[in-house]
Amino acid sequence: MGGCCQSREKEGHVRFSTKQVAEIRLKFQSLGQQHVFDSYERLDYNERMHLLRDASQLDVIQIENLYKNLILNQDDKDSHQNEKDAKLEPIEPKMVYDRASMSEKDLNELRELGYQKIREGKVAVVILAGGQGTRLGSDKPKGEYNIGLPSMKSIFQILTERFVKAQMLAAGTDQVSDDIQKCKLLIMTSPINDRETKKFFMFNNYFKANSKNVILFEQAVLPAISPEGKILLEGPQKIVMSPNGNGALFDAVGKNPMVKKILEEVEYVQVIGVDNVLNKVLDPVYIGFSVKNNLQAAMKSCVKRDAKEPVGVVLKKNGKYDIVEYSELTDDDANAVNPITKELKFNLGSILIFLLRSDKLLELCNNAATLNQLYHKAFKNISYWDSEKQELVKPDKPNGYKFELFLHNFLPFCDTGKFGVLKVQREEEFGPVKNAEGSGVDSPDTARELIFRLNVKYLRKAGAVIEKDAAHIEIDNLLSYEGEGLQDYADGKRFPPPHYIKHNIPHNNAKGELFM
Repeated sequence: MGGCCQSREKEGHVRFSTKQVAEIRLKFQSLGQQHVFDSYERLDYNERMHLLRDASQLDVIQIENLYKNLILNQDDKDSHQNEKDAKLEPIEPKMVYDRASMSEKDLNELRELGYQKIREGKVAVVILAGGQGTRLGSDKPKGEYNIGLPSMKSIFQILTERFVKAQMLAAGTDQVSDDIQKCKLLIMTSPINDRETKKFFMFNNYFKANSKNVILFEQAVLPAISPEGKILLEGPQKIVMSPNGNGALFDAVGKNPMVKKILEEVEYVQVIGVDNVLNKVLDPVYIGFSVKNNLQAAMKSCVKRDAKEPVGVVLKKNGKYDIVEYSELTDDDANAVNPITKELKFNLGSILIFLLRSDKLLELCNNAATLNQLYHKAFKNISYWDSEKQELVKPDKPNGYKFELFLHNFLPFCDTGKFGVLKVQREEEFGPVKNAEGSGVDSPDTARELIFRLNVKYLRKAGAVIEKDAAHIEIDNLLSYEGEGLQDYADGKRFPPPHYIKHNIPHNNAKGELFM
């Protein structure tokens, strides 16, 4: 339904005319969801506006279709049997490339192909940033989280600075300026964090990115529903809603004319998750890899640590490219070994870094009806508002469904031989921040450690002498993208801990500055 016209007051609140209110309520009533407004007459003005805002964001017809397709008409037994009988096989070896085994000559060739596209402004980056930092103990957007580096940078700042630095390298300059920034940075937010994210970027002057090239746009949200298909409420004025998965990108682009126009003007789109602090944003080698091999899409992959590592694996399923979640692999498939390589048969783990040709992405965005059939349902314990008892009920067993669409659901639409995998080293490109500090896995402290180790590696390669206890070294992303340009600053220098090597933005030929 999301096409309802709304007006926004200066404070950011949404107002609805009497006609708009009637249209919204009639729409819900016609589809059997009139209970959403059971308490409407008892609500004050602000509560009514809150409920109407939530309701206006929902595509009620889509909700009904998902209920019919995934719950009423879904035979779980047959579905499970189809998954069990699916033919799984590794991707063609010729479509898998290992960056670590490439020569410097080959890397430079790919890098220059990528730089050319960057200089021409033919690449856009999409950061999937619709979530909150709840699991990190924060009520802010996840991208605003400070992982505890000496610089105190947020995840958004880390990623945006790499986006800027890639363009500096492509232009052959060590100066930050708007003139050399031709590429677009698209940040997909959600209704729960869009306003806060916009304020954060504006307050921080877009982290030196050209503000005209930073575009924030919202993904849709979907409500939780009961087994009977009724939308659940968490209060008399609030619908139980959550972002509809990272695959919501397709629908969000399709419904946003400005974003669609941007993608029509570029050739490649890198899509990344917000929570990987080692992401090589606007990676020229990755772009060059796709250009040289004339790919419709590519993904980066880390080899699985072991058969039990909880990551999805990329493979061919019934002859089509796909990613199968670790929980969906049988024990036999998860533990199968390639007799020639002695490695796991399915060992290409997904780290949510994709690169698509823009025309392929737009084709997918215009095919939202097909993609909607690929939604996944999850039956969960969901607290809900009981309008009769006027209280919040917290069930002790699953009572409702949530729906998600995953980004990788586009893979089966890629033509054979037009999808490639670039294997990368996890210690260089995969530093996820998902769990709370001190949890021991994919947390701020483990991500910090990965950054420190990588920076020590870069400095040693540049000739620095690193003392044994000098573990906490951070290099400004605007000074070096992946270890280049550090020789003059580091060669022969001895580094004590801890410190931050900062790029001196105002000066020509900046070499870096040491901050203790």
